Amino acid sequence: AQNEYANHLATRAAAEQNASPGLVASGYDDWLAKELAKKKAKATPSPFPAEHSFRAHASLPSPNG
Repeated sequence: AQNEYANHLATRAAAEQNASPGLVASGYDDWLAKELAKKKAKATPSPFPAEHSFRAHASLPSPNG
């Protein structure tokens, strides 16, 4: 949900061609409530993956070999 909100902010700013006036309240809680109402969801989604479905990415190769 947080990534979707970041995308919402970015696409809205691009469409409106506006700039941020600086530090402002995020509005995330209000946005999430509206999105949940649209989807008729009953709970706030967790920002973390479910433990049973999370798989760590393979390690990157070492630059030394």
